[in-house]
Amino acid sequence: MKKICLLCFLFFCCSQNLPVESRYDDQIVVEGYIYAHHPVRDIWVKSLGILVEEYNSDVGQPITSAVIELHKKGIIYHLTASEDSGRYIYTGQDLRVEPSDTFTLTVDYNGIHCTSCTVVPLEPEITSISLDTIIYAKDYPLPSKASYDSLWTTIQWTSNDESYFITMLKNNFNGDLYSSMLDYRPAPPGYLKYEYTLGSKRFPNAGQYIFYVYNVTNDYWNYYSARHHGDAKNPQRINNMINGYGLFSAASYDSVFVYAQESK
Repeated sequence: MKKICLLCFLFFCCSQNLPVESRYDDQIVVEGYIYAHHPVRDIWVKSLGILVEEYNSDVGQPITSAVIELHKKGIIYHLTASEDSGRYIYTGQDLRVEPSDTFTLTVDYNGIHCTSCTVVPLEPEITSISLDTIIYAKDYPLPSKASYDSLWTTIQWTSNDESYFITMLKNNFNGDLYSSMLDYRPAPPGYLKYEYTLGSKRFPNAGQYIFYVYNVTNDYWNYYSARHHGDAKNPQRINNMINGYGLFSAASYDSVFVYAQESK
């Protein structure tokens, strides 16, 4: 599997204990994502920098001097600020992220101590794809049933636990990453086989794509659910940091290539 990170993040939150005109410049917001079998490279820290009743992602300033630690089975891993954006990574080779691992993230900055915990979900397994090449059609309808059938492919996967899934389609055109969230849903209890039917209209151009199915934590899924329903400012749904704001979560995934071929 190739690592393509989900890059769809939001800084948020409000408090009922502060007046509307107050700012949160002395608070911090954390966004942290870890992925099974991949290095830890997706932890960001900013000053909150938002008004109680107004969200503005440009106000918060990156924090590059925080002390960031990951704890796993009694071992502490110290993260390093890698750039001015407030991104922190683990530079060592001894940290492994495995399904079912429990991680605790701690953030210390300017007298503030924030913490959160997450468990890495089990990996989904893609078991079949009905067509690995479909027709990219600019116009409908096509002349024959056979041609119409070639506009769709169904991808099936299994999972060994009650899961939350996010499916995505990605490609790189001329150096620009195309990324589209297709669907998200919780898995029904006891239902271990899933599928997604991908149609030609999902592809902006002909070419090679990668279909991803992510098994994500409940907090991760709540974040996407809140965004989908226009409720991304609701801290009760998307904030899991203790003594701080933001999200620390984990995911595992499987992927398969899908080709979109220009219709003739």
